[in-house]
Amino acid sequence: QQATASIDQASQGVSQATAGIAQAQAGINQAKAGITRSRAALAQAQAQIKQAAAGVNQARTQVQQAQASKSQVTANLDYGIVTAPFNGVVTRRQTEVGAMAGTGQPLVTLESVDRLRLSVGVPESTISHVRIGQLVQVRFDAIDLKLTGRVSQVIPAADPISRNFVVKISIPAAPSLLPGMFGRAELTGSERTILQIPRTAIVERTGIKGVFQLQGDRAIFYPVTLGNSQGEQVEVYSGVKQGNRIILNPPTNLKESTTLVTSSS
Repeated sequence: QQATASIDQASQGVSQATAGIAQAQAGINQAKAGITRSRAALAQAQAQIKQAAAGVNQARTQVQQAQASKSQVTANLDYGIVTAPFNGVVTRRQTEVGAMAGTGQPLVTLESVDRLRLSVGVPESTISHVRIGQLVQVRFDAIDLKLTGRVSQVIPAADPISRNFVVKISIPAAPSLLPGMFGRAELTGSERTILQIPRTAIVERTGIKGVFQLQGDRAIFYPVTLGNSQGEQVEVYSGVKQGNRIILNPPTNLKESTTLVTSSS
């Protein structure tokens, strides 16, 4: 009986151990299922993260595209706004509203009485005496005004015909001084003798400027090279010499070698 009791007790222990093993196996299986679910949730979360990152990149791309479009629109608007480098008055308009403006095409002409400059032609015999910053006396006969200007620019190339250099003189503002007025600059330099003829004596034949000289009693056309104008007088470099007789007011229909009964000299 004692042996039977020990066997029953051992059998009961085996049953309890078997039940414990089964319970542990169930726990293991449950843990494995949890791990599987966790892995699936992790994979889903990672997929969502990748999707969110892709959305962020797409949003950034859209922002960059929007910024580029904004920059393009701003640039286009800037092309439609022309800003003058100084305050002035529009004195001439070279285009109309709605017209297509090409590159380098002038739109308007601005003039300012606060930034006036006088452009003068200086002979090559005198240009060596002109310096940037040099003070120059400038006279405006029309308004009887005399001012002190300053040489601001010397164009380093002479006109091939007149052999004059363009010198620009900055002029201070004056109440009666307006753009376009004629002025005279007094430049210190070597003296030279010039020959001038009346402007009315100059005619143009086939695109060539000249004068009619009297050779005996005939009118002969001579081409001339002209220089600066001073009122009604024009400087002559070639084509006319001291002592030549010219017709001061030649008729428009005057022809070469026409015999004249009377003449002006």
